[in-house]
Amino acid sequence: MGKSKKRKKTNKSTKKTKKVTNKVPVQDEELKENKDNATKDVEEKNTIDSVKKEEPQKENIENTPKEKTDIICTESSKEKYKNDKHISYWNLVKVLFSLCITVIASIISSEPRYFVMGTLEIVLIFAFTDLIHKKNRIAANIFNSVLNFMYNLEVVILIFGSTFLSRVMLTNLSSIEDLEGRAALYITAAVVIVLISCLKYKENTHDVRISKVIIVGGIFIQTMLFMYFDITCSPLWGYYTLIEDEVTYYTLMKDIRNNNADKHEFYNDGIEDVVAADEFSSNKPNVILIFTEGLSQNIVLDKRNIMPNVKAYEEKSINFTGYYNHTFATYRGIIGQLFSGYQNKNLDENHLISIQSIMKDNGYVTCFLNTEPKNKEFTRYAKKLGFDEVVSGKKTSGAARTMSDKQAYEELFAQAKRLTGINKPFFITMYTFGTHVSLDTKNEEYGDGTNNVLNRFYNVDFQFGKFMEEFEKSELFDNTIIVFTTDHCSYSDLDYISTFDDVHERTYTMLDDMPLFIYHKNIKHEDIEVDGRNSLCLAPTILDYLDISAPNYFLGSSLFSGVESKTEFEYAYQSEINYCTTRNKVLSTNIEDFDEGLKEKILDYYAVCSQ
Repeated sequence: MGKSKKRKKTNKSTKKTKKVTNKVPVQDEELKENKDNATKDVEEKNTIDSVKKEEPQKENIENTPKEKTDIICTESSKEKYKNDKHISYWNLVKVLFSLCITVIASIISSEPRYFVMGTLEIVLIFAFTDLIHKKNRIAANIFNSVLNFMYNLEVVILIFGSTFLSRVMLTNLSSIEDLEGRAALYITAAVVIVLISCLKYKENTHDVRISKVIIVGGIFIQTMLFMYFDITCSPLWGYYTLIEDEVTYYTLMKDIRNNNADKHEFYNDGIEDVVAADEFSSNKPNVILIFTEGLSQNIVLDKRNIMPNVKAYEEKSINFTGYYNHTFATYRGIIGQLFSGYQNKNLDENHLISIQSIMKDNGYVTCFLNTEPKNKEFTRYAKKLGFDEVVSGKKTSGAARTMSDKQAYEELFAQAKRLTGINKPFFITMYTFGTHVSLDTKNEEYGDGTNNVLNRFYNVDFQFGKFMEEFEKSELFDNTIIVFTTDHCSYSDLDYISTFDDVHERTYTMLDDMPLFIYHKNIKHEDIEVDGRNSLCLAPTILDYLDISAPNYFLGSSLFSGVESKTEFEYAYQSEINYCTTRNKVLSTNIEDFDEGLKEKILDYYAVCSQ
């Protein structure tokens, strides 16, 4: 019995334990719930406390004086750009690049005004950008990239071309392959300009009022500088000038179309006979006319003896000094001299009388030697000149797929020998290409060959000398006249300036005195000073020397009259809408020195030569 009772107690105890054990999970869940609720309460309390703390700060900021607010804003800006600089490194790169090329342009041109005006424009570009950035970041970046590109492009063109972007450059873009001599440099410069100009602009953290002060002050200073300096020293103003030139040219074209001028205004009964013809083995000697690409007289006379052969022949020929080009560039230069007139557009056809048409009427076979046979545009141009035949050389190892000067002179000799077999006098005209701006030569080099400018002129002189050596050994020498000249003067680009500027200062990049001499077997040397007269006189001079006269519409007259010009055209340089005068060998680009009536006559000539 005792044991039984004891067992019952034990069972009761077990039951109680089980009950307690069953209650433990419930208690844990309750504790967990209470803990979570407590945590939430703490978080809510902290949030409330935080909000309460912030509210007074906001009130304090609103009630803080302006000076303290600026300090708070500044500290906030510093926090915002803690991983960046106030002025972005990219901004610095853009500014420094523009400043560097501006300094280079000023040094090369020896013109500090480019630096002054350029630096001011750089500052204004970035000040305006900063102002726009406050309103619209995308618009600011576009504005900065476009203006920065335009500025850099103008300055780089100034460095390489000695002038800002012009109509002459734009109208000669079709012949851009002619610049292949420095293509790698030009392409590299273009890529660098684009990449740097497109770098993202980073906003400056200074007060916007600073930008406004810079803009107002900058515009005021620039206005004052415009009143003192020449506006042409401003890179960005150059675009305005270009647009203005386009508008002027458009008006010019309109005036030409509406012009009812009569060509008899320019009619001449014949060529004035100033000089008696020398004696030749026949009454009609052959004539070889050589146009060398871009050659100024200073290169021939240079003390470094760059062109000894041309110089030697000048000293034993009838040599004209103080003789200038009347236009620029090649297309205008060649046709302008052959027709003794001006050319409006590169590919315009002149329907008036030319030296080749007069020679043809006097029994001559006329031939033009095309040294650019793979240049379709130049070939079309040559075929419109009115020669009996246009002969294209088959070998083209020169730059831009042209005949090298070596090949050109070899072909000239071959064609002259061929034409001697037809029992008629001939008139051959040739234009050599190898001295074009930017080119080097694969043949003869000057000195150590490191200067491409000296190389190309030395090479053409060497090839001319070799041709003359063969010419004087042949039967051609007995009855052939050599007329040596150029299509226009040398273009004064970066290479030209660095090579010649210390010995020959140029006042205009596309106008200069240039060589012209007449040579044959029985020639007597004579230097004839023409005192600023120009290449409009080439055709009448050659015809005068041959004692050939015919009705014509020439604007120039024979140079054998010396300094006695027959017309004002003979001192007038005109290309595109650019006018200059060369009277007394003084170059003037002042438009006031160019007679307004003469301008009107040039427009009349444009109209009648295309009729």
